[in-house]
Amino acid sequence: MLKISGVKLNKASKIKVIFGDKAVQHTNILLNVNKVNLKTYIRNHLYIQLVNNELESFLTLVFNDCTITNIYWAAYYIATVYHETGATFIPVIETGKGSGISYGKAVNVTDKYGYRGVKGKVYKNIFYGRGYVQITHDVSYKYISEKLGLRKDELYINPDKALEVNLAYKILTYWMQNNIPQIKGKWRTIQENIMMQGKPDYVRARRIVNGTDEAEKNSDYAIVTEALIRLSAIK
Repeated sequence: MLKISGVKLNKASKIKVIFGDKAVQHTNILLNVNKVNLKTYIRNHLYIQLVNNELESFLTLVFNDCTITNIYWAAYYIATVYHETGATFIPVIETGKGSGISYGKAVNVTDKYGYRGVKGKVYKNIFYGRGYVQITHDVSYKYISEKLGLRKDELYINPDKALEVNLAYKILTYWMQNNIPQIKGKWRTIQENIMMQGKPDYVRARRIVNGTDEAEKNSDYAIVTEALIRLSAIK
């Protein structure tokens, strides 16, 4: 983890402290990333002990995604999923399944279209968080179903579908790159950061995922990840 005790540093200075000048100066990044090296760096510097190929699979999704056009987006995607999934890099279910929270109550949902098998069957769905970034509340499941062009109310009727890797990644991509009606405040996405101030603000970008919750910690993960991407592109 990133630990620089008692010293306030800007992002570039933090990268220098950890990884040296090369990680700051290298500019021709995403096209030259050595994914094998990057996976090794992430495992070593973010202290990940994975059993299978979850990290490799997620990195493949990121670097095959033509909508991710710069290092800042890539770094923030990886850092956010690292944080949100507890370093597992697999779509997860919210701890506690919304217990004690408004969206943690079961809702009777009729499968009018037979998405889950029997047409007209009633299910007790709970709209706790699921995925790489965990969508919550019934309205969000309906909203993202529409925006991703899924069948009508598909995730509302079958919320566990949000745990499927490819769909979880599509949800992540949409949520990270678009203005979500429920999210308030300026500079909500990495794109807005860059457009409005010429550089990313990893702390403010946290708002679109989970307000200010652990924003500084997630920002530090992104700073480290950005440096690791830069290092992995050095030949």
